[in-house]
Amino acid sequence: MHEFMDNMIDCETVYRTINIYDISRYIWFFADAPHLMKTTKNCIHHSGYGKTRLMWNNGKEILWSHIITIVNDDLNRGLKLLPKLTLQHINLTPYSVMTVSLATQVLSLNVANVIKNYYPPNMHATAEFCYFMDCFFDCLNVRNQGECIRDRKDLLPYRSVYDQRFYWLKHTFLGYLKTWKQSCIQREGNFTKSAQDKMFLTWQTYEGLVMTVYSVIEATTFLLKSGMPFVLTEKFNQDVVEKYFGRHRCLGRRNDNPTIQQFGYNSNMLR
Repeated sequence: MHEFMDNMIDCETVYRTINIYDISRYIWFFADAPHLMKTTKNCIHHSGYGKTRLMWNNGKEILWSHIITIVNDDLNRGLKLLPKLTLQHINLTPYSVMTVSLATQVLSLNVANVIKNYYPPNMHATAEFCYFMDCFFDCLNVRNQGECIRDRKDLLPYRSVYDQRFYWLKHTFLGYLKTWKQSCIQREGNFTKSAQDKMFLTWQTYEGLVMTVYSVIEATTFLLKSGMPFVLTEKFNQDVVEKYFGRHRCLGRRNDNPTIQQFGYNSNMLR
């Protein structure tokens, strides 16, 4: 059942390279999971008639107007079904599109359940999309050992190479994306390649999701086999790199185009 752990070569996306300093190990590439949630949300935000995308999956459309509908309905009823969602979630600004919490609260299990239970079937592809992205983020957002106790979600640390979440990520989640992509390619009608691409996620987002799934499975498995008692997948992020270059910007002040010598001098100061 878990033979996929030892055979990941079927991935067409480049997600690792040989470590030239130790050829028995790999260097894995990751896309920041919070960043992927934001770019995915931006895909559906731009999906609709008259917009740059018109996402479609197996006969049903995935539209931003569906999200607007449920938020407005929720704000107008007495008892809110989605207490975390506000007008800020649908009236996005250049700043708010970069806010991770707005993306994760839209692409959530609660939104998926509300659409599935209270709205017509033509909106259910949007619900399915929200459900899969919520589960994906849960798999890559395990932050500590005690969160699973405080939260009703299954956010347990990874302790076994046979964790069922590995199987779900590679086969269920990526299977959903690949089936969706294939349905766009095989959709009946005279559609151009450009039109088919607009029915799906942007290729950068799709490649980032595939690359990250394969990398998190292999890297986590490697760490567990190497003796780590558990792995917290939230640690696979670029926060340290962002902080490092942020400190460089602070040192540079108005100088936003430093020379190699200036960069090296600032790097020595930080060390």
